Order: sequence, then C-alpha cells, then structure tokens
Amino acid sequence: ENISEARKTRELLVGYYPDNYINDQLLGDILLAENKSAEAMVAYQQAFTKQKTDYLLDVLLEHYTENKQHTAAAELLEQFLQAHPSDHYARIKLAALYQQLERNSSAVIQYEQLLKQLPDNALVLNNLSWLYWLEGNRSALDTAAKAFRIKSDNPDIADTYGWIMLHKGDQQEALKIIRTAASKAPQDPSIRYHLAKALALNGRHEQAKKELSRILRDYPDFQQKPEVEELRKELSEIR
Repeated sequence: ENISEARKTRELLVGYYPDNYINDQLLGDILLAENKSAEAMVAYQQAFTKQKTDYLLDVLLEHYTENKQHTAAAELLEQFLQAHPSDHYARIKLAALYQQLERNSSAVIQYEQLLKQLPDNALVLNNLSWLYWLEGNRSALDTAAKAFRIKSDNPDIADTYGWIMLHKGDQQEALKIIRTAASKAPQDPSIRYHLAKALALNGRHEQAKKELSRILRDYPDFQQKPEVEELRKELSEIR
C-alpha cells in the first residue's frame, strides 16, 4: 500500500516537475523497497547526475562499497567533490579509497587538500605521513610528529610516528613509542610486528624473536606474514 501511494506521489511530481532529480530519487526508493536493487541504483545514478546530494552520495556509495565496485565509488566521490569542493566527509572518503586502491599519489593530493581545510586533524596528518613514508617524501617524519603531538594517546598514530622515526630518527625513542602503542593495542599484529622490528634494530634480538613467534602463532593469516618470517630468519642467523 505504501509503495502504491509512493508511485502515485511520484506521478504527480513528474507532472509538475518533469526534470527534477527528486523524481528519479523517489523511483530509486520505490525500486529498493521492491528489492530491485540494480534498477534502483540506475535511478539513483540518474538523480545524482542532476543533483549531487548527500543522500544520493550515501546510498550509491553504500551500494558500490558492498559490491566492491571501488572504481565506481571513487568516480562518484570525484563527481560529488566537483560540486561540493569543501565537503570534508566526501574528501576523506575519497582519500581513504585511493589509499585502499594503492593509488598513493592521488591519495596524497586529497589529504594535502584536506590539510588546508583541517590543519590540526590528527587522522589526516597520520594518513598523509604514512603515504609520505611510502613515497619517500622527506616530510613524513615531521608530519607524523605533528599528528602525534595532537593525539599521542591514539595507538595507530603513535605507531605510525614510531615506525617512521625508527627508520628516520632516534631508534631508541622509536622503540619506546611503539612499545607504548603495542600496550594500548595488544591485538593489533601490525603494531606488534613494528615492535619486533624496533626491538631487533635496538639489538634486543631474543625479545624480538619471541614477539615474532607470538605473531605467527596468534595471527597465522597476518597480511605481513612474509616480512615476519623474513625478520625471524635474519635474527636466527645472528650469532
């Protein structure tokens, strides 16, 4: 009954405002209520072409994300930002998506743009510093340090800062920072791997080997398992 009423309402709207985006959006809502997801998305996309609204962005983005259509999601966010360049939410989403797709240069551009708008946002600074590190940018350590000064109690931010410092600065201080991060996020295998690496680079080989063994035991599907195994092999060969 509700769907029938919605269809009648839409017919009236089409009569009064034949080219308005709301007609396509309402059609999308109706089709979605009828479990016609694919057809609904076509209607929503048609509406989005006419009007870039938050509602349409969210419903299309959710669909693309659920269906792992990451390129389509990126294109959607790009189109939205052309119409709403100051929208932080959409730009953060796009930057994170680029990062997920390993389009690091594109992600850097988005995070740098965000930094102009949100100069003290620790999350933006943290993600940008990590990308700088991956890209070999000299600003990586300073950017990570700024994020850490703003939110030192966040284990992910502390880990990023400690990891970059481990390679670009004071290795003893880096170990302290990463050890603290690991104590706050003991179930994060990535931070625990960074702790093992920091222990190894500070000459604490036995502690590092124990940490690596725990990671392999507790997280057999850890993404960085090859690096863990390689480091353990290197340490086992040290006499």
